[in-house]
Amino acid sequence: MYRFVNGNDYVEIDIGYFDDESEKGKAVDLEVALAFRINGFCGKGASYMLARQMQVFAAEIVGLEKTRRGGARLVHAAGELSFEIRSLDRLGHMGILCRVTEYGHLGPDYLPFEASAFMEISPEQLAAFARQWWVTVYGG
Repeated sequence: MYRFVNGNDYVEIDIGYFDDESEKGKAVDLEVALAFRINGFCGKGASYMLARQMQVFAAEIVGLEKTRRGGARLVHAAGELSFEIRSLDRLGHMGILCRVTEYGHLGPDYLPFEASAFMEISPEQLAAFARQWWVTVYGG
């Protein structure tokens, strides 16, 4: 789990662990969970991501960390989870956009509950995020 922080606000992204010891170090499908609290708004959700999506995202994270331009985006195919880090300017300022959708019952109805937010982060947080274990496995 990695936690991006800006004052009292945070975004946590948790890349699931391998269920099977034989899968360690291999690029396999994993669960990704997001939780955030930004300006009093909260959200949390999780979805399984395909190994190929994780490989593309890891490569984008590495490229973004090197150039400090562009962005890196991870989006669930059904739209239940979205996480993006992008460059905000040419000075290295970074921002996170995230969105989650959870489903629940409200009386007899089964409804989607959506939350989204934006938070600015320091470039140092991006550098630390790029050193996470899964970036090595999927970006390799």
